[in-house]
Parts: sequence; C-alpha cells; structure tokens
Amino acid sequence: MDPVPLIHMPTAIPDSSLPPLERPGGYNKPRRLSNSSASSDSSSAVSGRDSFDGRMRSASVSSSQTSIDSWPASPGVGPRPGPSWQMQGGPVGHYYPWQRPAPIKTYRRKAKQGELFAALPGEVLELILDELRKLHLRPGSTSCATCWMRNCCAVALSARKFLKYAREALYQHIYLVGQEGPHMKKRTKSTYGSRLVLLRRTLRANTQIAVIVRSLKPPALPPGVGVVEYNDLVASVVMACPNLERLVGFYPTYDYSFQRIFQALSTRPKLKEMNWILEPSLSQRQNRPRSAAKNSRWGEGDLQPRESQLFLDFHSNWRHLTTLVVHCQPGATLSPASLLQDTIRELPSLQKLYLSRIPPTAFNDVHLVSLPPLKTLSLSHCMGITTPGLSCMATRPNSASIETLTLIHIEVETVPAIARILAYLTSLETFNLVQTYAPIMPPDELMIFYPYLGSQSLRNLHWDIPYLPNAATAADAILARSISAGGFPSLRTLCTPNDPEGLFQALCAPRDRIDSPADRYRSGGSNTITSGMGHTRNASSFSSTHTGNTPSFVSGGGGSSAAGFSTPPPASPAFPPTDFLSASSGAGALLALSAPQNSNLHHARLAAQARLEAAQRFPRYFVNVIDEHGALVDKFGVGAFLGTVESRVRYVLAPGEAGHLGGTDEGGGLVTVEDMVFGDAGEALIQGPAPTGEGGKKLKGRGKGLFDQGTAAGTDGEGGVAGDKGQVRTREGCTGRWNTYSGAVVDKKDRERWWHQERGRWRPLVLS
Repeated sequence: MDPVPLIHMPTAIPDSSLPPLERPGGYNKPRRLSNSSASSDSSSAVSGRDSFDGRMRSASVSSSQTSIDSWPASPGVGPRPGPSWQMQGGPVGHYYPWQRPAPIKTYRRKAKQGELFAALPGEVLELILDELRKLHLRPGSTSCATCWMRNCCAVALSARKFLKYAREALYQHIYLVGQEGPHMKKRTKSTYGSRLVLLRRTLRANTQIAVIVRSLKPPALPPGVGVVEYNDLVASVVMACPNLERLVGFYPTYDYSFQRIFQALSTRPKLKEMNWILEPSLSQRQNRPRSAAKNSRWGEGDLQPRESQLFLDFHSNWRHLTTLVVHCQPGATLSPASLLQDTIRELPSLQKLYLSRIPPTAFNDVHLVSLPPLKTLSLSHCMGITTPGLSCMATRPNSASIETLTLIHIEVETVPAIARILAYLTSLETFNLVQTYAPIMPPDELMIFYPYLGSQSLRNLHWDIPYLPNAATAADAILARSISAGGFPSLRTLCTPNDPEGLFQALCAPRDRIDSPADRYRSGGSNTITSGMGHTRNASSFSSTHTGNTPSFVSGGGGSSAAGFSTPPPASPAFPPTDFLSASSGAGALLALSAPQNSNLHHARLAAQARLEAAQRFPRYFVNVIDEHGALVDKFGVGAFLGTVESRVRYVLAPGEAGHLGGTDEGGGLVTVEDMVFGDAGEALIQGPAPTGEGGKKLKGRGKGLFDQGTAAGTDGEGGVAGDKGQVRTREGCTGRWNTYSGAVVDKKDRERWWHQERGRWRPLVLS
C-alpha cells in the first residue's frame, strides 16, 4: 500500500491556538547522507522499520531544527517568533526565522486644531476655570464680575471641549452687578431689569442650563423703581432655577404679608441659605400706639396666628438649608415665643445660625440652651442673652460642635464666664468678642493660677473691648498672661484693635511694619492722629517695659495693675443697669448711642506702628567692636523690635488678614448682619448727597460710563465725583480697560473690544 502523503493546508488560526506543526514539506525530500544512502522520514515512519540509519536521520533533522529556532535575535531585528512558519495564505506576521522583518515606518502627522487640548481630563478644565474665576473676583483685583462673565464666554468659544465646562462655570454662579447701560436699555426698550429678562428667557428655553444655576446675584434696586415690581421680577428668575441654593447680594424685607419673592424661595427644595430681614407686620403698625413707637425700641404687639403659621410654613420644604440669618428691624418681633425655636427644628441640616437684634421675648437663655448642634453661632445685640445663659450653653453637649462663636455686644459680665466658654467648647477654632464694657473678676476669685483662660483648639481670636481707651483692663491683662503661659497652643492670629499699652502686640511675632502706605494719608497728613479711642500717633506713653520679650503681669481684680501699665478703677458702673439692657427708656438708648461700639482698625494700625517705631529706638543687644590693642572702635545696638521671636501668633489689624471677607476698618474688621444688609459690598459707585462749600467743580456734558445711569459728573474737593442729582461718587468702577493694551497708544478696536458699562467691583461678604 502506498504511503499517504502529508498535505499542509493554509490556516488562519492565531499562534496561541495553532496545533503542533509538523516539519515543512521541504524537509520530507530525501537527502544524501554520509554513507551515500537516501531515505525519507515519511517512508521510514510508514514502513515502521526502526533502523540505525533512520534514527540517525531523525536525530540530525531534529538537531538542525532546534539550532535554527534557538538562534539569538540580532540587533535591530527584534525577538524571533515561535515555531510557526510563514506560508502562502498563512497568518499575517509570520516569517522565517532567518528572514529580517521589514522595518516599521512611523510618520509624525501634525495634530489637528484642538486635538491635544481635547485630551485633557474634565477635572483639569474645571480647575482652570475655578482659578480664573478667583483671579477676577478676589479682593484687590482690578477686574469685576462682568469681566469674568465676558472672559468665560470667550473661553467657551475657544475649544469644543471647553464649551461644556465653561457653560457650567458661567451659569453656576450668576453675578449681575450694577445697572444696565444705555445700549442695553435701547436694545431691550426697557428702563431696568434687561439682563434679568434675558436671563429668564434663556433659563426657560433651555432646561439643561437652568439646572446648573446654584447662586444668583441680582442687580441692586434701581432708583425710581417700585420695590414690589422689582422683587416680582427677581422671583420670576428664581422660579426658573430648580436647583437654586443661594440668593446673594439681594436682601428684601419681609413684613409677614404675601410676597412672590419669598413664595418662590420657599419652593426651592435645595436652598442652602436664607436671610430674613423682618419688619413690623401691618397689624403691629396699626395697633401700636404712636407714643410706644417713639419710646420703645422693640414692638410690643404680637403677630396674628395666620402670620406666624405662614412664616413657619416657609421652612417646611428646606431640608438642605445650612445657613439661617434672622435680623429684626426696629419694631419687628417673632411671636409666639416658641416661633423661632420651632423654625429651627424644621431645618434638619442647619449648621450656621446668625441672630441679630432679636427681641428678648423671641430669643433668650431658654432658647439658647435648646439649640441643636451647630458649627457657627453668631449673636449680635440680642438683649435676651445673659452671662449665666452663655455659661449654661457652653456646658451643653450640643454645643461641643461649635467651631465659630461670635458675640457682638452681648455684654459678658465676668471673666469666669469666658473661661468656661473657652474650656467647654472643645471644637472652637474662631472666637470673636466685641463689647463696650470690660468683663470683671469676682471678688472671691482674686487668686488666679495661669493660664486662667485657655483653649486647645482656638486658632483665631478677635478681642475688641474699647472700655478704657488709654489703659489696659484687667481682662486684657488676664488674657495676655494666659497667652504667654501657653493657654492657647493652637492660636495663630490675634486681632486686638483696642491695645493701648501693646500687651498683645508684645506677645506676637515681630513685624517689620503694621500700617499700610495709605493709612498715613487718610487723616489729612497730620502727624498726631487721635482715634477717639485714645490711640495717638506719638508714642510718649510707650514704656521701656515693652522692649522685653514678654511683659510682666500681676494678677488682680478690677483695680489690678501690671508692670508697665495700670488699670484705673472704672469711672462708671462696669455694666449698665437693667433698664439699659432692655432699652425701654430714652436714657438707656442715649447711653447706648454715646458709648463706643467698636474700635477703628485704621487708628489701631497707626497706634501699633507708633509703638513699633518707639521700640526700635531701644536695642535689645549691644555690640562692642574692639581692635587688637583692646581699644573700643565701634558700638552699636541690634535687636530693636517689638514682639516675641519664638511666638507663632501673628498680630493682625486688617480685615483681610483676619480672614473676614468684606470687613471694614470702621466696623472693627468683623462683618455683621447690618453690614451685609445695608452695605453695598462695592457695587454702588455713587451715594450720599453732594457736598456743599467744598469747591466742587461741575463738568459740562455727560460722562460716558462714569455712572450706571449715565448722569453728568463733576469732582469734589476730596477726589470724589459729584453728580447733578446731589450724589457723590465714592469709588471708581471697572470698565474692562485692565485687559486692553497699556502702551503709549491704545488701539481703538482694542478699546472697544474690552470696554463695558462701568460697574462697581462687588465682592460677596462672609459673615463673621
């Protein structure tokens, strides 16, 4: 029987799935051996004869194949393939091991426009836009919110991938600052609210954009426009934002009557911040006698049950509200007494609570100790809060979560109450205390072991008690010695505007300068500046005791004294009588107006700079230069500074350095609810009546872009701009010129490309 020939069929099976291959057909041909005998492997295998010659031939072929497969790879050839062979119709990429593979040719093509930029992750683009927004809106920036929106639109058009993220950054926080320009009024044929109308049209037409909006800043109320009509326009925009969280820079008042703006806010389930500016209700104004309205500060009438229930129902849908601000105008109240407490209970996510001028009947010690766990608590002019109530509140378990505590004119009476607050609030990081009268030490606690005041977690301390303008009080001495004794190991910033003897300045790290270059020119160039709080520019009262590293203290009570300073006994009672706290008499109100409310940081910086310059005249170390013969060649002093070198506490007297965004020197650096509600935050360019007798010069014609309304303008003697309508321009706005070419010649096209209607540099305020 003839042997069956072996047929090799082409296959396309990958290398991993190929069956064991047999020898190629070329090897099946007989070849001449050394003994001149020819035979084939196939015939030997078929015949089954196991001869010596057959075994030798098989071994020879196997060894030759093994040696070929095991050849090392030559340089530049690459790794040798497995035992698969390239044949006609076989798998691609297989070649004989003795063949050199063809080189792979790579061609560098030019990337298309936006191709490399599209490879960036979306998180990187979000960070780029966030930093760009911070550059535009940070304090001290020459740009404004309008420039930020214009540049964000330009970024959206720069690349296709940037469109999604730029649109989200543009509509997530909408800031409409200032009024419309003449071109906008002409385009929309309206006198006010043109941008709000266009924004409302966009949000209603595109729901994908409407769900992006998180915060909205409407323009301020234009002059000559009704409050109700403008509030209704803002309410229509709020209704177009289903995920709205904050309405910033716009604070309408609430008089317990139906208003669309509050009804619209009550329907936003994701609202996180609400500001209530309460006014007397219509029933209170009608039933309240005129004599009571003149002599009493707070309203005596209660709200109607319908009005109280309406106010409470507003909060039923705010499950995500984290910040609540309640401020009562003169005559406003909250009744019944449990209304505010029930309102707070309706907010399960509340973390920050700001109460300002709440009547004693609506918020007192009973409500204070029943507050839920909070992170920030601010009490300003709340007459129902007493010192025992604060001490009891500090010991409650719910108060352990407080991180920021602000007490503005609560009038804490004793130093032990402050010590209890600092000791029991274990999470406290920021403590702000502003009051007119200094707390005293009880007579039975004259023996003090330092540190008497202390907190392991406190990092920022604002201590402003302008009671004795020319001398340090006993409370100041106790606090200063507690700091020097290590009672505040985590303290990093210390703001004490009323520091007439430099006790706290000597405990902080030394500074080269404290005042700013503009401080010396703000008072008309006088060398001696009196602050009204006793701070003077000269340093004649500066004692040499302050040149040491740390001052020496002697504990004592209300009439205690410390080395280098003395605290005289108070000329008036340490605290006002009860009728003053209730402010029910005209004498109490007059006393409240005559007493200093807070220190001025401008004068505090001048006084601190004067103490620093006085300390530089007294070196701490003297260097004697002696030649080789022992003669004195030179003698000079070094180390003339004020402070403690090893201290990690920074002495700050500026609102920005203290971390209070939006604070002013006149307000002591803190941002209160009154500053937020009644301040313009830099939006207004003109305010107040025009000065008379100041040599103001009126300009003819109309100043383009000088005013939001385009009124004619002039200049007054102090550098302001006076308008024809009795208004004074107090600050310079932004017109977008910071982004143009600043060379000698400004291109007209470049100027028109970046110019916009002049608007104020509005910055969001952060309550202290």
